[in-house]
Amino acid sequence: METNESNLIKGADIRNDKELLNKLPIPLAGLCKVWVKRQELEIILQRLQLNFDEIYEELVKKGDYYCIFVGCRNCLKRRLQEHVNGPIDKSSFFRSLSGILENSLNSFIDNLYFECIDENDFDGTRKDEKNSLLSSGKFYVLNINENPHKLAKKIKPILTKYRKIAK
Repeated sequence: METNESNLIKGADIRNDKELLNKLPIPLAGLCKVWVKRQELEIILQRLQLNFDEIYEELVKKGDYYCIFVGCRNCLKRRLQEHVNGPIDKSSFFRSLSGILENSLNSFIDNLYFECIDENDFDGTRKDEKNSLLSSGKFYVLNINENPHKLAKKIKPILTKYRKIAK
Protein backbone atom coordinates (compact mmCIF):
# COMPACT_ATOMS: atom_id res chain seq x y z
CA MET A 1 0.00 0.00 0.00
CA GLU A 2 1.44 3.38 -0.96
CA THR A 3 1.58 5.89 1.85
CA ASN A 4 0.08 9.25 1.09
CA GLU A 5 -1.78 11.84 3.09
CA SER A 6 -5.16 10.51 2.02
CA ASN A 7 -4.72 7.21 3.90
CA LEU A 8 -3.11 8.67 7.02
CA ILE A 9 -5.12 9.47 10.13
CA LYS A 10 -3.74 12.25 12.30
CA GLY A 11 -3.50 11.55 16.02
CA ALA A 12 -5.27 14.83 16.88
CA ASP A 13 -8.25 13.79 14.75
CA ILE A 14 -8.56 10.49 16.64
CA ARG A 15 -8.35 12.28 19.99
CA ASN A 16 -10.76 15.10 19.12
CA ASP A 17 -13.43 13.16 17.22
CA LYS A 18 -14.56 10.19 19.31
CA GLU A 19 -16.64 8.84 16.38
CA LEU A 20 -13.96 9.23 13.71
CA LEU A 21 -12.74 5.64 13.81
CA ASN A 22 -16.30 4.39 13.35
CA LYS A 23 -16.74 6.64 10.31
CA LEU A 24 -13.57 5.53 8.50
CA PRO A 25 -13.16 2.31 6.49
CA ILE A 26 -10.53 0.88 8.84
CA PRO A 27 -10.01 -2.87 8.41
CA LEU A 28 -10.85 -5.10 11.34
CA ALA A 29 -7.43 -6.76 11.45
CA GLY A 30 -4.08 -5.93 9.92
CA LEU A 31 -1.05 -3.72 10.39
CA CYS A 32 -0.81 -0.29 11.91
CA LYS A 33 2.10 1.90 10.87
CA VAL A 34 2.94 5.09 12.71
CA TRP A 35 4.47 7.92 10.72
CA VAL A 36 6.02 11.22 11.81
CA LYS A 37 7.46 14.25 10.15
CA ARG A 38 11.14 15.03 10.65
CA GLN A 39 10.59 17.53 13.48
CA GLU A 40 8.87 14.92 15.66
CA LEU A 41 11.34 12.23 14.64
CA GLU A 42 14.27 14.35 15.78
CA ILE A 43 12.70 14.79 19.22
CA ILE A 44 12.51 11.02 19.65
CA LEU A 45 15.99 10.46 18.25
CA GLN A 46 17.53 13.01 20.60
CA ARG A 47 16.01 11.28 23.64
CA LEU A 48 17.29 7.93 22.32
CA GLN A 49 20.79 9.39 21.79
CA LEU A 50 20.65 9.01 18.02
CA ASN A 51 21.55 11.57 15.36
CA PHE A 52 19.24 11.97 12.35
CA ASP A 53 22.09 12.65 9.92
CA GLU A 54 23.87 9.47 10.99
CA ILE A 55 20.86 7.15 10.61
CA TYR A 56 18.89 8.79 7.79
CA GLU A 57 19.60 5.98 5.32
CA GLU A 58 18.37 3.38 7.82
CA LEU A 59 14.85 4.86 8.05
CA VAL A 60 11.69 4.09 6.10
CA LYS A 61 10.62 7.31 4.39
CA LYS A 62 7.76 8.15 2.07
CA GLY A 63 7.31 11.77 1.11
CA ASP A 64 7.64 13.91 4.22
CA TYR A 65 6.96 11.01 6.59
CA TYR A 66 9.17 8.55 8.48
CA CYS A 67 7.78 5.26 9.78
CA ILE A 68 8.70 4.82 13.46
CA PHE A 69 6.57 1.84 14.41
CA VAL A 70 4.73 -1.08 12.87
CA GLY A 71 2.40 -3.39 14.75
CA CYS A 72 -0.22 -6.01 13.97
CA ARG A 73 -3.57 -6.43 15.66
CA ASN A 74 -6.91 -8.19 15.49
CA CYS A 75 -8.81 -4.97 16.21
CA LEU A 76 -7.12 -1.98 14.60
CA LYS A 77 -9.70 0.57 15.75
CA ARG A 78 -9.21 -0.34 19.39
CA ARG A 79 -5.44 -0.33 18.89
CA LEU A 80 -5.49 3.16 17.39
CA GLN A 81 -7.45 4.39 20.41
CA GLU A 82 -4.87 2.80 22.73
CA HIS A 83 -1.96 4.32 20.80
CA VAL A 84 -3.49 7.79 21.05
CA ASN A 85 -5.30 7.75 24.41
CA GLY A 86 -3.75 4.88 26.38
CA PRO A 87 -4.15 3.35 28.89
CA ILE A 88 -0.47 2.95 29.38
CA ASP A 89 -0.61 -0.78 30.19
CA LYS A 90 -2.33 -1.63 26.88
CA SER A 91 0.20 -0.21 24.43
CA SER A 92 3.99 -0.50 24.56
CA PHE A 93 4.05 2.18 21.85
CA PHE A 94 2.10 4.60 24.11
CA ARG A 95 4.25 3.61 27.10
CA SER A 96 7.45 4.25 25.13
CA LEU A 97 6.34 7.70 24.05
CA SER A 98 5.08 8.48 27.55
CA GLY A 99 8.50 7.75 29.03
CA ILE A 100 10.41 9.56 26.29
CA LEU A 101 8.26 12.68 26.18
CA GLU A 102 7.06 13.04 29.77
CA ASN A 103 4.79 16.13 29.93
CA SER A 104 4.38 16.77 26.20
CA LEU A 105 2.90 13.37 25.31
CA ASN A 106 -0.57 14.41 24.11
CA SER A 107 0.61 17.29 21.94
CA PHE A 108 3.24 15.03 20.40
CA ILE A 109 0.78 12.21 19.67
CA ASP A 110 -1.54 14.75 18.06
CA ASN A 111 1.16 15.21 15.39
CA LEU A 112 1.55 11.51 14.60
CA TYR A 113 -0.02 9.90 11.54
CA PHE A 114 -1.50 6.40 11.58
CA GLU A 115 -1.86 4.10 8.59
CA CYS A 116 -3.99 0.95 8.70
CA ILE A 117 -3.39 -1.87 6.24
CA ASP A 118 -5.91 -4.67 5.84
CA GLU A 119 -4.56 -8.14 6.52
CA ASN A 120 -6.24 -9.28 3.28
CA ASP A 121 -3.67 -7.21 1.37
CA PHE A 122 -0.89 -9.64 2.36
CA ASP A 123 0.10 -12.99 0.89
CA GLY A 124 0.80 -14.41 4.36
CA THR A 125 -0.40 -13.49 7.81
CA ARG A 126 -0.17 -10.01 9.32
CA LYS A 127 2.48 -11.35 11.71
CA ASP A 128 4.52 -12.57 8.72
CA GLU A 129 4.17 -9.15 7.11
CA LYS A 130 5.30 -7.34 10.28
CA ASN A 131 8.30 -9.66 10.63
CA SER A 132 9.14 -9.11 6.97
CA LEU A 133 9.14 -5.34 7.49
CA LEU A 134 11.25 -5.57 10.63
CA SER A 135 13.73 -7.85 8.83
CA SER A 136 13.95 -5.60 5.77
CA GLY A 137 17.15 -3.92 6.95
CA LYS A 138 15.33 -0.67 7.74
CA PHE A 139 15.06 0.84 11.21
CA TYR A 140 11.69 1.30 12.91
CA VAL A 141 12.66 3.50 15.86
CA LEU A 142 10.05 2.39 18.42
CA ASN A 143 10.01 -1.32 17.52
CA ILE A 144 12.51 -2.97 19.82
CA ASN A 145 11.02 -6.41 20.32
CA GLU A 146 11.54 -8.84 17.43
CA ASN A 147 13.59 -6.17 15.64
CA PRO A 148 16.96 -7.48 14.38
CA HIS A 149 18.28 -4.07 13.28
CA LYS A 150 21.60 -3.12 14.89
CA LEU A 151 20.21 0.26 16.01
CA ALA A 152 17.26 -1.43 17.72
CA LYS A 153 19.70 -3.44 19.77
CA LYS A 154 21.66 -0.27 20.61
CA ILE A 155 18.63 1.68 21.89
CA LYS A 156 16.81 -1.21 23.57
CA PRO A 157 18.25 -0.46 27.05
CA ILE A 158 17.34 3.24 26.70
CA LEU A 159 13.82 2.56 25.46
CA THR A 160 13.32 -0.12 28.12
CA LYS A 161 14.30 2.44 30.76
CA TYR A 162 11.75 4.93 29.39
CA ARG A 163 9.02 2.27 29.34
CA LYS A 164 9.71 1.47 33.01
CA ILE A 165 9.53 5.16 33.93
CA ALA A 166 6.12 5.39 32.27
CA LYS A 167 4.54 2.49 34.18
